[in-house]
Amino acid sequence: MRVSEIHGSLNRRKAVMGVPAVVFGMEALIVTLMLGGGMYVFLVAILPIHYAARWMHTRDDGAFQAMFTYQSEKDVYDPWARPATTSKRPAGYGKNLQC
Repeated sequence: MRVSEIHGSLNRRKAVMGVPAVVFGMEALIVTLMLGGGMYVFLVAILPIHYAARWMHTRDDGAFQAMFTYQSEKDVYDPWARPATTSKRPAGYGKNLQC
């Protein structure tokens, strides 16, 4: 039986400069908007954001995907169990009434 080794990078998610490609794209967009708007002071904040995102990606490479999934489901997903109240009527409602 033949056994081939697979490089570890082939099993990981795609990353650009240590962060997911979507996060890197957002960082590039923020830098572009800041340079275009002349807000050079705020460019200092990009490095800590990038290093925090890189640290988060090295700890768990699926964290950003989970965060983006929950963010897109925020209006739909409800984790709490709720009783069905849509079709129930109060006791005696409409009793002995002609249609």
